[in-house]
Amino acid sequence: MPTFADPAFSRQAVLEAVDGDDFDTLIRAVELTVQAQAFSRFGLQHALNIDSITSEKMTRLLEELRVIGSGELDERRTVLIRIDRLTPLVAELHLTRSLHAA
Repeated sequence: MPTFADPAFSRQAVLEAVDGDDFDTLIRAVELTVQAQAFSRFGLQHALNIDSITSEKMTRLLEELRVIGSGELDERRTVLIRIDRLTPLVAELHLTRSLHAA
């Protein structure tokens, strides 16, 4: 599995397709998932009060950002980010987003 230091891994490439409202939902999903150290699409849908399509999109984005491990859409996933890395990750996502918007 490629690491975050892998030059082929780019959070910017993932975030380019995320619009403003989805970005806010994505940040909430990252925070919830990392703080809970547990993930399921249905749990995310319920906790964030989002529809099924949005929860599927957030699941895909969390996987592409390597916040959760890969797997089937409706199965529980391993959280790959430790709680102590949450603040730096959220800061990096905001910075990457602002650099892309500039």
